[in-house]
Amino acid sequence: MLIHVVQGKGRKDRYTTLSEVALTELRNYTKEYNPETWLFPGQNPKKFITERTVQRVFENAKMKAGIKRKVSVHSLRHAFNNTFVGRRNRFKVYTGIARLTRNSG
Repeated sequence: MLIHVVQGKGRKDRYTTLSEVALTELRNYTKEYNPETWLFPGQNPKKFITERTVQRVFENAKMKAGIKRKVSVHSLRHAFNNTFVGRRNRFKVYTGIARLTRNSG
């Protein structure tokens, strides 16, 4: 599934993919927590979660999972790109996203 992210990193709008598993998890999350302003609010529900908080949560999860390798939240982006998109399909996906972005105004 292709989703439109509004005002993401750098306050830019982007298109990206979302797996069916992730969509199901997001639906479960929104049913349980019912976020109002932000999908992932910070301690103050009127403000978004900070990048540093995401990094801390990731580090804690990494420790609990017993992962010793040096990885970061940013490395997830590269893992997604290399694993999900794949080398053969990467150009097709990027071209399609670029077309959608240009045509969305």
